Amino acid sequence: MLKPFIYIAALRRTGSKVLSEALSLAPHSFIFLEPKLGSGVFKAKPVEVEVFKKHGIDLPSFQKQLSEAKSKYAVEYFKEKILPELLKVFKQIGIKEIHHKHWRNVYNAFPNMKVILTARDPRDIYLSLYHKSVERKKEINVGGLFTPKNLALNLKEDFEHQMEMFNTTACLKVKYEDFCADSKVLEQIKKFVESDIPEIGMIGQLSKFDHLVHGYQITDKRVYRWKSEPDKRLLAEAQEVFDNLKDYCKFWDYTR
Repeated sequence: MLKPFIYIAALRRTGSKVLSEALSLAPHSFIFLEPKLGSGVFKAKPVEVEVFKKHGIDLPSFQKQLSEAKSKYAVEYFKEKILPELLKVFKQIGIKEIHHKHWRNVYNAFPNMKVILTARDPRDIYLSLYHKSVERKKEINVGGLFTPKNLALNLKEDFEHQMEMFNTTACLKVKYEDFCADSKVLEQIKKFVESDIPEIGMIGQLSKFDHLVHGYQITDKRVYRWKSEPDKRLLAEAQEVFDNLKDYCKFWDYTR
């Protein structure tokens, strides 16, 4: 029996990469990281290309095929021509996205898809992005300069798309804090998406950096990071993001 397509509708820095890795393990399932499928493309990361290459699947050739198809029908082309080949290796396929402007294109092709909404305390999202920018010496794109106001606007836009999904189809809400602290949450996720993965997938194996902090497991090392942030300026900026996301905080039950 064909298993449902998985759509992880994440906000940035909400643990969605670790979740995707946890749900990726041959021959059970695989989650592509931000392929931007809904926008009419299929971008596979180098590590993903290597994973499928080991199983005799040439992802770049699929990317080329899809790019030659009309973008309007890209998701349908993926479903009809590419997905059957991927399912020869993995019994279940899904995607993780952090921007959801084109989510309905995916939903129209997979009306029975399993949607997982992820969230995190906005203060921790800000601090995580800030420290990531410093560590990697790379500016973070939030639709403009990396400021608390711009980040809040960026998150609000994708949260509104999360709410569209929540009001349209069956969704599972997953808070970063719960996912990291309670192993039962992953089991609930597996049950929701009908996954038969017997263990914790490929955690730490699809990322260049995350395993340096968390190893090859789910940890709570970055939960409520804002509570121990020593830089008062950064903490004030993180609080500004929080204060500009009242609807988000109410929906996800985050309090001051």
